[in-house]
Amino acid sequence: MDFLEANKEPIEREIFHRVADLLNLDVEVLFYDTTSLHFEIDQPDRGGGQDDIVHGSLAAGHKPYRAPRKHGLSKNGRGDAPQLVVGLAVTREGFPVRHRVFPGNTVDVSTVARVKRDLRDWQLTRCLFVGDAGMVSAANFKALAAGGGKYFMCMPLRRGDALTEQILARAGRYRTVNQRLQIKEVVIGEGERRLRYVLCFNPEEAARQQAQCCRCCWSALLNTPAATLGATSRTACGASSSRNCLAHTEPSGRSRTRRRKRLSA
Repeated sequence: MDFLEANKEPIEREIFHRVADLLNLDVEVLFYDTTSLHFEIDQPDRGGGQDDIVHGSLAAGHKPYRAPRKHGLSKNGRGDAPQLVVGLAVTREGFPVRHRVFPGNTVDVSTVARVKRDLRDWQLTRCLFVGDAGMVSAANFKALAAGGGKYFMCMPLRRGDALTEQILARAGRYRTVNQRLQIKEVVIGEGERRLRYVLCFNPEEAARQQAQCCRCCWSALLNTPAATLGATSRTACGASSSRNCLAHTEPSGRSRTRRRKRLSA
């Protein structure tokens, strides 16, 4: 293990290039996400200095690392235990391309620039980088677009957000992909600064959330004194803390329960 750790970079690079050549891997699109791995220990690691640094063994090259096992946002329901965060980039067929281990208190949005540099080191700068909503930030968009890079990021719609309203206001027809997905492409801006958004609509989810909203409204009305019934009928849905009650119906009957995908030009 010490030998593998000391020579991890060249070993990983050689394995990837050989496998990519042998299997003719398609690396035009890379999907990136993170997960957490917890440890059954009581205390997190503590390093030295302001950067919280620890060192590997001499046999492993005595490399410096930020203390790895830390408390953070757990993705497997073990927020009580110290953990690591593992980022993995895979092809569309699921073959792993690159991975990176981060301290357990690392947030997803801060891992993208590091992974992008790792991909650049292997001449994978022209691939389409696909990430989820946890990776969204202006700094990440800039890093991913550097050097002609392309990206496809999931961005949740936020009621009252200026960009959201601008995207929803654009005219155009939805194209049906399957019974659970309809899409509409929207372009914002002009020239090299233009950005493409793919507005995604799920009819089944919209119907479910609208029904849930109605149940919340009726529940609030049935438990409200008659003297305050008029005011409550206008605000019952908003009074609920349920996220599902944020759905509103447009004149077309479609719920505005959508997500948007942002693509680089």
